[in-house]
Amino acid sequence: MSLAVAAAAVAFGAALRHLGYVTERDGRSLCAIIFSSTLPAVMARTFATARVDASARCVALAGCAFGCACVLVSLTTTRAMRGARARSSGDAPIETSRREREALVSGAAVGLNLGNFAYPLAEILHGARALELIVVFDATNQVFLLIVAHAIYTWRCSKIEADGDGESTTKILESVRRSMAKQARNPCLLACFITVCYRAVWGAGGFPPAIDGFLAFLASANKPAALLALGILFQPNMARDEARDMVCALARRYGASMLCASAVLYTMGSTLGSIGSAVALMAMLSPLPLLTVTYAMEFALNVPFAATLVNYANLVSGAMIAVLAHVSFANPVALAPNLAAFGAATLGFGALVRRADRGAGGATKRASGVTASCFDPRRSRNVGIDAPCPALRAPARGHRHLRARTCVASVVARAQSPLNRAARSRGVASATPTASVRLSALPRPMFV
Repeated sequence: MSLAVAAAAVAFGAALRHLGYVTERDGRSLCAIIFSSTLPAVMARTFATARVDASARCVALAGCAFGCACVLVSLTTTRAMRGARARSSGDAPIETSRREREALVSGAAVGLNLGNFAYPLAEILHGARALELIVVFDATNQVFLLIVAHAIYTWRCSKIEADGDGESTTKILESVRRSMAKQARNPCLLACFITVCYRAVWGAGGFPPAIDGFLAFLASANKPAALLALGILFQPNMARDEARDMVCALARRYGASMLCASAVLYTMGSTLGSIGSAVALMAMLSPLPLLTVTYAMEFALNVPFAATLVNYANLVSGAMIAVLAHVSFANPVALAPNLAAFGAATLGFGALVRRADRGAGGATKRASGVTASCFDPRRSRNVGIDAPCPALRAPARGHRHLRARTCVASVVARAQSPLNRAARSRGVASATPTASVRLSALPRPMFV
């Protein structure tokens, strides 16, 4: 199976979506099947017989280092976003909206989409050994993606709620603890844990034939299903005013990834070898996880922009992997300086784009006040890949314009209510707040 066949499978999935044979909901349902059955089968079956040599141990160490780098990027998101914009405006709705955007970007900085992206491509480009190493890397990625990222979302959103509801720090920490306990039961994490326990008792000979045959049957469906899901979920539609925010977010993510990959190749390239270095670099340049959209729905954040980030991250990562397919990894240490230069240039480009957007900060804040006043302060706690969005938010396909018009309709309806008209006829203030809203002043999120 060549890279061209993989690209054709992704394009076929996108064509099925475009022609109306399947929908976005079907793609998300397919992802739910992948994450709960075929992907755990691939991880368990591959990890049960994987050679844990020096190269595999370095790949695992690289996965841990990359996860820690992602957490560092996540923790500095608030500082970076506030450095590009004016300080706190003092307006509670605007402040809440800004902190919600920070929560989304902070959580999206942690974790990688390896199951749908790197698994099939690693085997296509570098063979079965590469699949073994990508599974080793993913064992650490699953911990950061399913436990650490979910805890970051919970912590950020709980702090937003604490300001309005007066929750104590103890309650916030308790929410994080419940989050970590719930995510620890994920099928992919359970597959890794059970396989490690099995290898510790019965060795690295693999599962019994009956179990291995069943896992092989499930695993054989993972590659085509993952590529089709990528195509079905690809939706490049994006409002023009979101482009700059998306560029800033992706530049910061990929710049940090290339710097981390450069450090890994420089320090461990000789031990990783050619295949191990290629796998580590491919994994670190993989796109944002699909769970970003699921987490955005679960925590009532900006779902349309989360989907935009994921879709364009798939495009950027696909282009990078296509370039890496023609790069020689015979001397991985020599690639480290070039990667460091590209990473620094990418971060600098994101900073320049962010700096150029400073002049629009005042207008953005004024427009954001309209949107923030329409947000429901109570957060949705629905869990699952098909969790619905809150009632007051626009549907994922409606994007920002529908949400703005919904807010305008709400304001106008309150202004024209009988109670307000009667109050104005008596020469007193309106019973409910009114606002003068222009549809041209559409809000946009502030991302870095």
